[in-house]
Amino acid sequence: MESVKGYFDYNVTDKCISNNFENIAKQLYDFGYHTIAINQTIDESLLEESISEGKKKKKIERQDIVPSPIDAKIIKGCDKLKILNRLTISFTTQDIINRIIKSPNYRKYHIIAAQPESQQAFQFTCTNFEADIFTFNPSTKPNYKMQRKLYYLLVERGVHFEIMYGPAIEDSTKRKNIIATAHMYHSFGKSRNIIISSGITNSFLIRNPYDVINLGLLFGLSDGQAKDAIQNNGRNVYMHGSTVLEFVCWKLY
Repeated sequence: MESVKGYFDYNVTDKCISNNFENIAKQLYDFGYHTIAINQTIDESLLEESISEGKKKKKIERQDIVPSPIDAKIIKGCDKLKILNRLTISFTTQDIINRIIKSPNYRKYHIIAAQPESQQAFQFTCTNFEADIFTFNPSTKPNYKMQRKLYYLLVERGVHFEIMYGPAIEDSTKRKNIIATAHMYHSFGKSRNIIISSGITNSFLIRNPYDVINLGLLFGLSDGQAKDAIQNNGRNVYMHGSTVLEFVCWKLY
């Protein structure tokens, strides 16, 4: 297994690709982030439209509903920067997941994140979905009820809970939702298995690791937990993602 080092940022949104990604990557690298992930999000409603179109054209079997990972070029001067691909799946029911995991493109992603949008999706994520990261939409409050038992079930399965600092800086409503969710993680799981990522859309939102650690205190983390959230836990996510990918490929074939 390849080694990953430095600070981690697993949520550089795909919007950054068209917004001078090279400069963003260099800035992250200069701050000490040596492992980053380009995040692409697929929404259940878009998948349903794709399936419907596939039926009309009678090409549903050959249609890949998961987009290809973005192929980022090697950044000059950032030789030690490792760029991964992350797929975030926003869903309300588990039905669509079965189609997604059979996608050839699905197996090309290094990191998989689950973004449940209902109680049913939340339960499925906790018990059956092989994800690496548990995330949420900062624009809205969670549409599910967190339980201590389910939180620790995810911890036992090696899943990490994501908190994003970029949207918290960008918008006051998102900031309230992020802080509320972060404190919910503290109440139900004592902030176990937390990662802090940027969720940035532009370079103005990037913060250095020491500022992120300070923000972690605002999110209810201890100093040690805040450091782990951008360092040790990031390494654990990568190791978990590599193991799960091998398992999924073996299961499908």
